[in-house]
Amino acid sequence: SLVRSLRNIPLGPFVTENEERYSSIPRYEFSSPNQELMYWSAFSLIHQLMLPPEGECSYNYYLFSREPTWGWGHGGQVFHESLSMLAYAFMDPLGAMNSQRVYMERQDSHSEWSDGYIPYRVGPYLNETIWYNNSYTSSAPWFSWENWEIYKVSRDTTFLRDAYNSGVDFYNFWLIERDDDGDGLCEWGAHAFLESVRDYNVIWDLLGGWADPHNANKVEALDLNCELVMEAKSLADMALELGDSVNYQYWTAEANNRANLINQYMWDPETHFYYHCHKPDNDFTYQSLNDLKRQEIIGFLPLWAGIASEERASYLVEQLTDTDKFWRPYGLPLLSHSDPYDGYDAIAVYPEWDFLVFKGLLNYGYSDEAQTLATKLFNAVIQQLKTNHWFYESYHADYPQPSPSYLKTYIWTGVVARMVIDLENIAGIKQDAEVLATPLLYQNYPNPFSSYTTIYYSVADCKTHTEDQGWLEKTHVSIKIYNVMGQEVTTLIDKEMHSGCYSVCWDGRDKSGREVPNGIYFCQMEVEKLSSVKKMIVIR
Repeated sequence: SLVRSLRNIPLGPFVTENEERYSSIPRYEFSSPNQELMYWSAFSLIHQLMLPPEGECSYNYYLFSREPTWGWGHGGQVFHESLSMLAYAFMDPLGAMNSQRVYMERQDSHSEWSDGYIPYRVGPYLNETIWYNNSYTSSAPWFSWENWEIYKVSRDTTFLRDAYNSGVDFYNFWLIERDDDGDGLCEWGAHAFLESVRDYNVIWDLLGGWADPHNANKVEALDLNCELVMEAKSLADMALELGDSVNYQYWTAEANNRANLINQYMWDPETHFYYHCHKPDNDFTYQSLNDLKRQEIIGFLPLWAGIASEERASYLVEQLTDTDKFWRPYGLPLLSHSDPYDGYDAIAVYPEWDFLVFKGLLNYGYSDEAQTLATKLFNAVIQQLKTNHWFYESYHADYPQPSPSYLKTYIWTGVVARMVIDLENIAGIKQDAEVLATPLLYQNYPNPFSSYTTIYYSVADCKTHTEDQGWLEKTHVSIKIYNVMGQEVTTLIDKEMHSGCYSVCWDGRDKSGREVPNGIYFCQMEVEKLSSVKKMIVIR
């Protein structure tokens, strides 16, 4: 009788409630119905993995997988799974912020923990600290970057202030606990393999493998130091947003100092790639000459962190788009396809790692490559949604199938929704270039900036008429940087160009290659008789 009574309950209120739940998500016109279904399904995936407060969690938290149903997938949150909150913030900004607050309230909640420490995994009934080698294990630090990205959607200054204070303490934990030799570059510690969140890879095997998972501590970690650069940059952005210019300058300097060390010791001019370096002497040799030079996906993290020069970025993109290395049919594997290592993760495409590289490509203006990379990953995800109806943890780089891990309903794959949003933002710029008959200069990003910034611009309706040559399809474009005195600092573009959408990076240097001082600068774009100007701020 109870079941029969359900037939009398009107469904309208339930439909309305569900529609409201999805109402804040950006809506786009998709050329591919499959991508549209993937986009909305990704939000459903994340939402279905969110649970209400219970146990030690005063805020909502997520499961990172509903399959399997045993504790591994249900134990609690980890920072790399929380990258999915960068998408979820568009659906439920409060839920995304509160998920991050789970970390904040757990920080320093036990007297035996080091100041600022956040466990590897936290949940309603679990603090997974993993005591190993006289230290508690944490997890790869994307914490402050995630908080900053979520704030840019929510604009909640109370959350921002709390996130800043927690992020400062967490950053200082890494400085104090994870720089054994005091050289300014950090190493993974405790259960170092798990802390790196890349449990199985060619370098960890080279260093001794799982017989002692602290072995990863033998190298200055490229991935960790890039992540710490982004943590410092995010704290700088937070400080500036909160009106704290002193700490903005402090965190900017902190990021720049670490970036300089990465570029000094971890870039190899022979192979044009970034690698871990051996802790005792900061070279690329562990047992045999240059045996640390193995091209892993983390070699592209300097693009995401914004610390590669424009020249080095072009080298990295050349390696990235090599079909014999990383540019595989269904995304970027964790290791170059040309490497002889046969560990199962070598051929796996992990959506969150491809997402970080994707963000790096956008940072440096490689929007076409970012679009192609996203499409590769989307095709892998869509194929499995159509075949098995699951979002998987990882996918095979070469075939339309999951990777051997086969873990499903996995929250981080929901990050594909954020990739769609980012691509639509770039597409908006390109659409302006196609529709409008005037050149457009867009605000540089990031701004303010300390080392590099990307300037997007469009050249539309380029046909110009000359008396001697008639109608020409190119027009002259000039982009120059000026200081507040009106003096020319440098010229970035001075050439004939076709219509289209472009970008150029400025490294904060003048025409003589010297770093410009802190201050306000103006970017001026001139196309024929039309001119556009944007203000930029350099703070080092």
